[in-house]
Amino acid sequence: MRHMTVQLLTAVVSAALFVVLLPSTHAPHFRGGIISCGPAQNSSKSTGGITPAGDFEVECLFRIGWRRDFDYTTFCNRTTITNRELVIGPVVDGLLCKRGCYWDDQYIDQLSFYCTEYSEDENWAQGSRTFTTSFAALSSEVELRLESCCWISSLQQGSDSNIRWGTNVSLSRRADTGKLNYSPRSAQLPIVVVQENCSTTVPIHTDDPDGDEVRCRWAYNDECGGVCNAVPWATLTPNPCRLHLSNNLTAGFYAVALTLEDFQKNNPTRLSSVPLQFLLNVTSSLTSCNARPVIIPPSPADSRCIAVPPGSTYTAVLSAELETLRERISDFRIVAPVGMQKTSLRSNLTTLTKKQAEVTVTWKPRQAQYGQNVFCFEARDTSGKSSDQRCLTLLAGAAPPELNSSSIVPAPGDATVPYWYASFEVAFSQQIFKPSTTAMIRFIEHTPSNTLVEVLSIDTSSSEDVKIREHPTRTGQFLLSFITSRPLSKGVK
Repeated sequence: MRHMTVQLLTAVVSAALFVVLLPSTHAPHFRGGIISCGPAQNSSKSTGGITPAGDFEVECLFRIGWRRDFDYTTFCNRTTITNRELVIGPVVDGLLCKRGCYWDDQYIDQLSFYCTEYSEDENWAQGSRTFTTSFAALSSEVELRLESCCWISSLQQGSDSNIRWGTNVSLSRRADTGKLNYSPRSAQLPIVVVQENCSTTVPIHTDDPDGDEVRCRWAYNDECGGVCNAVPWATLTPNPCRLHLSNNLTAGFYAVALTLEDFQKNNPTRLSSVPLQFLLNVTSSLTSCNARPVIIPPSPADSRCIAVPPGSTYTAVLSAELETLRERISDFRIVAPVGMQKTSLRSNLTTLTKKQAEVTVTWKPRQAQYGQNVFCFEARDTSGKSSDQRCLTLLAGAAPPELNSSSIVPAPGDATVPYWYASFEVAFSQQIFKPSTTAMIRFIEHTPSNTLVEVLSIDTSSSEDVKIREHPTRTGQFLLSFITSRPLSKGVK
C-alpha cells in the first residue's frame, strides 16, 4: 500500500508540473504583429520565386509581439537579443494555410522568433524571423493565417478571446519585373501610448519593395477576429497611412487591426494584403497634450535609406528632448532587425525644465540579412508618452552609390548655361531610385552681401522634371537628370 501511495503522489506531482509548464492557449498574451511575403531570395530552386516546374517559392518576414512574462516561450532580455537566441513562442497550431493550398489548415510555420526588443514596464517582447515555404500552382493567391487566443483581457472594445492575423500572398508573375509580388511592409511597436482627452494622429510607416502604392484600411471579418473596428471615433487616411484618434477615447487598452494593400499604378485591383495589429494604450496625464518627447539631432532622419556595406557595422545615436517640469525621458523603444544592440540610456539636464537623453544602437548584419531592413525608433518619457516614431531602411550588404564627378553636366564653373532654362545630369555608380518621401535639390545664390539665399528647390520624389535612366554608354551606371524651368542668375549653385 505504501508503494502505491508513493506512485500516486509521483503521478500527481508530474501532472501538476505538466500543467504549469504547458503554455496555456487561453491567456492574455498577444501584442500584435505583421507578416509580409515575397519571392524567395538567393535560392537555388527558383528565380524570382518561380521554379522551373512552375511552382512557387515564397519568403515571409514576420514581426510579432507577446506578453513577456507569459512563460518561457515568450521571455526575452538583453542577453536573448545579443545571442540571437530563438524564442519558441506560445502558438500551438502555428501559421496555417487557409486557402489556395493542397488542403485546408495546412501547416506552414511555428512562428518562433528572434527577440529584437522588450519592455519590462509594459510587459511585452517583440521579435521577428524569416522563413521560406513552397506552394504548388493551384491558385493565384494563398491565404495564411494565425488563429489563436488571446488578446489582453482588459480591452475597452471587442473580444480578447479571438486572434485572427493573416496575409493574402499573390502567386502571379508581375508583368514589370517577371517575379512574384512583394507584399507591403510596416513596422510598429506592440503598444502605442497616447494621452486621454487629446486628439492624436499616429503615422503608420509603410513601404513596398516593388514601389507599388500602399493603402491602409480597417481590417474586417476573418482579418481581425474579435477586434474588428475596436477603436471608437477613430478614422484612417489610406495613403500615406495615418490613424486619427479622437479626444473622446477613455483611458484603457484598445486593439488596432489594420490591413495594408499594394496597388500598381492606375490599377484598382489589390495585389496582396498584410495585417498590421497592435495595442493602443490611452493614459491619463496632468501634462499638456503637446508635452511629449521630441527627436533631435544627431538622430537619423525619417524615411532615409542607408547602405550598410558587407562586413561593416551600422551605428547611430538616438537623441530626444523633453520640456516639462514633471517628467523625464525614460527610454528609447526600437523596432529593429535581428541582432541590433542598444546601449543604456544617457541623460543630460540642460535646464530645470529641458531634459535630453540618448542611446547608441549598433548592428552588424549577417549575410542572410542582406537586403532591405526596416528600423524604427521613438522616445518615451516617465509618464509613458512617446515622440513621433521615425523609420528608415537599412540596406545591408550594399555600398552607397558613388557620384561620378566627371559626368556632371554642366561641369562645375561652366559659364555657358542659359540663365532662363537649364538641364542638369549626373551619373551614379549603381542603380538609384526616386525617394518615397520628400528629398530636395536646392539652388543657393551668393548675394552681394555674401549671404546664402535659396532661390529654387526641386522635390525629387514628385517632380516630373526629375528623371532616372540607365546610362547609354557606361555599363552599370545610372543617370539622374533634371531641368529648371525658371530663371537662374549668375552665382547660383
